[in-house]
Amino acid sequence: MPGPITHLAIANRIVNTLPNGIITNKGLFYAGSIAPDAIHCREGYVREDKKHSHMRDDIADMDFSKRENLTTFHNRVTSFINDNISKDNSLIDLYRGYVVHLLSDEMFLLKVRPNFVKEMDKLGIVPTDILFRDNIFHDLDCHDFMLVKDNSEMKDICNLIKIVKPHCVHGYITEKESNLGINWVIEKYFSQEQEVSEPVYISNNKILTYIEETADNIISRLSDDVMFPKIF
Repeated sequence: MPGPITHLAIANRIVNTLPNGIITNKGLFYAGSIAPDAIHCREGYVREDKKHSHMRDDIADMDFSKRENLTTFHNRVTSFINDNISKDNSLIDLYRGYVVHLLSDEMFLLKVRPNFVKEMDKLGIVPTDILFRDNIFHDLDCHDFMLVKDNSEMKDICNLIKIVKPHCVHGYITEKESNLGINWVIEKYFSQEQEVSEPVYISNNKILTYIEETADNIISRLSDDVMFPKIF
């Protein structure tokens, strides 16, 4: 749901908050944090592909907050963690980043999207309207370009994902898709200076608060071994 730079900002706050030595390969972690959206690079991409890469098969965005759907989603994430993440896995930080992306989208769907839906409803725009998509993408792009401009660490993150070796996330993203996705992010957001415009419906303060609260929430949930297996 949020743009790739917002995902990288969340991952970066997590890196900066966790004790040193937990994330040992920052490049892989950042690459993992944008990997689910690399599904857009799949040849013949359809919407169902993204639902699968985000572990939300058969769950509509508008119904995501229903208890049974959250339970299904959490069970899928737990299975992914159990299947892929162990301390002796050299790709552990890639998978950690992937999980961070999934939980970041969860927080967006629960905390940010509902207010946007209300704003669109005032204008008579429903979620299935193309204007709904255009308006939310406009605001998310604005925030991403602002983060590149205002966050001094973004260029360092860009340099890390530039040199990281792409990997597949088995069953979800191929190595080729991962590589194409990273290159797309670099080309769109870092290859040339972009004119930054103001968001219309989702304020800058809203996104900055979302980034902070989401990073802190994810650290807590992936560290306490309660809702999910401990991976931090």
